[in-house]
Amino acid sequence: MNLIVGFGKTGCSIASYFLRKNIEFHVFEENIRCENLALLNSVPVFYEMTSEQLTIYSRIYLSPGVNPHAPLYQYVKHKLSNDVNIFTQHVSKPYIAITGSNGKSTVVHLLEAALLGAGYRAIAIGNNSVPLLDHLDDDVDYFVLELSSYQLELAEPFLCDVAYVTNISQDHLDRHGSIENYAAIKATLYQHCRRAVINGDDERCRRMAVDTKERIIISLDQVNTLPTLRMIGRHNQHNALAVIAIGKLLEIEPERLLPSITAFPGLEHRCEFVVEKNSITWWNDSKATNVESTLTAVDSIAAVTVGKLVIILGGQGKGQDFSPLLQALRDKVRTVIVFGENKQELAIMFSSHLISVYIAENLAEVIELAKSIAQSGDAVLLSPACASLDMFQNYEDRGKQFKQWVKQWIQ
Repeated sequence: MNLIVGFGKTGCSIASYFLRKNIEFHVFEENIRCENLALLNSVPVFYEMTSEQLTIYSRIYLSPGVNPHAPLYQYVKHKLSNDVNIFTQHVSKPYIAITGSNGKSTVVHLLEAALLGAGYRAIAIGNNSVPLLDHLDDDVDYFVLELSSYQLELAEPFLCDVAYVTNISQDHLDRHGSIENYAAIKATLYQHCRRAVINGDDERCRRMAVDTKERIIISLDQVNTLPTLRMIGRHNQHNALAVIAIGKLLEIEPERLLPSITAFPGLEHRCEFVVEKNSITWWNDSKATNVESTLTAVDSIAAVTVGKLVIILGGQGKGQDFSPLLQALRDKVRTVIVFGENKQELAIMFSSHLISVYIAENLAEVIELAKSIAQSGDAVLLSPACASLDMFQNYEDRGKQFKQWVKQWIQ
């Protein structure tokens, strides 16, 4: 008997797969108000479980948000699995696997667009809210997988056609304990792959052991000409290089990929331009859920802004060190607005270093403060450097609400 733990998108996807294959399973979901449970008919659902009850199951499939290190699972660790293992064991089409701290969603969708533009059938699935098993039987030329550290943590060895780790910076330390453990989980992507693209500009990526001789190392410092992109920022130039390198390993000429790469508009909630009013630009970078991602956004938006930044930070800090923001913001920021779970911690840090900081209780207050502080030529940037679950459903919900408040004010 199998058990699915957590019944969000991933849990539903696993359940759907089991139903299609006539595989028996039970569901453990602590949230009794979970709307997805209504999709189940005769499947037993448990809202509480003990360690002893878990031992009766042969395999326990955890959703990404369920911590496998929780005490409840200490006696059944050898039984823990996830949807990645089902996918990689049963997929019949080639697949490219991408992970990393930042930029993986952009690379995945940029690669998908480039392959489609070159005439290949491709689909981006995985950590980007498109469950792997929903598309397992799709008739494609390539699957493009976005995998998080949570997914890789329980993944058994798999042989992907191309692997790429975008970069490594502190993230999810509240779950993984240290950046060394976190990086080691990401590095497992390279242990079983046919070909690899390596980020030569990232020290931790350069040091990863790569189990293939067919590889390309990419570096912005070693490229003479770069494509002109619709997306802003040096990091997106690097993303474009990665997609071209993946194409080369798949024996696809860069000329076939470039039209779609240069035309790609970027993804929602990633340095997304919202509106301009009174010579002030507003930007939604809600996807910035860690410090490194916010540092990248600050550099990118500051480069296209004549004035200063009014930056909005805060949420769930995930055990990160926020001090790198101090130096980065000192000369670029007019003020910092903090909100969310860790607002007091951030306010103390910035104020103790003589950086102007305001505390807001919600997004409505954030917008009002930003309106009153920003001056002509400035940019207002939501780039929280934190997770969103303290106040929002996810980072998409946070970004959409931000845009709604901004546009409501504009009107």
